[in-house]
Amino acid sequence: MYASPFDFLDILSDGAYHTFSCAEIGRVYKLRLTQQPNLKAIKLLGTATLKFADDFPLDGYTYLAPNSSVMYSSDYLFDGLPFTSYGMRILKGSYDEIVKSAAVKTNLLRNIGTQAGATYDAKQVTYKSKDVKLYCLMRAETLDELWRNYDAFLYDLIRPYERQLWVDDLERDFLFHYKSCQVTKFVPTDRIWLQFTLTVTFTQDFRIGEEDIVLASEDGIVVFTEDNTYAIELRPDRYSLPSVRFVNSRQAFRFTGSGGIRFNN
Repeated sequence: MYASPFDFLDILSDGAYHTFSCAEIGRVYKLRLTQQPNLKAIKLLGTATLKFADDFPLDGYTYLAPNSSVMYSSDYLFDGLPFTSYGMRILKGSYDEIVKSAAVKTNLLRNIGTQAGATYDAKQVTYKSKDVKLYCLMRAETLDELWRNYDAFLYDLIRPYERQLWVDDLERDFLFHYKSCQVTKFVPTDRIWLQFTLTVTFTQDFRIGEEDIVLASEDGIVVFTEDNTYAIELRPDRYSLPSVRFVNSRQAFRFTGSGGIRFNN
């Protein structure tokens, strides 16, 4: 026991790294103290916030392929592997992040104080890379399963070169690299629940090109019809032949290039 937070800080200051054993979540970390953002104290009572850095997130780690009990889904793929293989589901709000427009790069812009308006290089429009937030939920039956899948996902996520995100609703791959991750909820007991926001950077411009045949409304919903009830979409599919998609207000079904029929509620 420490008499005050200052005694604890003295212990943390006797060297850069200290080992923390977190029994409730079954993990051991070697951490480095970075800052103490705040301290509220009344005599011998008080609370303090300490921030640490983990400089060795995969130190000594030997890769184990993920093994999940979560129901299979192919709505989102990570390098060709369903996120459910890692025990993960991509939550509501992620699709909106994916389809949002990237910021436009500013061309040569001149503002002259003695002239009204501005002079701008209008020859072309180019886009910046864009950061996309993927809202993720990881589930597992046991903590061992959770950490096995979490470590495997982190290992695969930070591999060299770009990674690929497949979005089934868009039938398109997006190249990205990992940027950051923020945990928003973690329940390590009973119904194990790990919710986090994964921020990735899309590295290319994925606007629809002239070679695609896609009719859509301004907000990105594929709906083109005279009576606003039915729609038909024709564009290159993942197969060698085009797919045809009939859409109404209640359901959609698609004839794929392989000859199969897919229903989407």
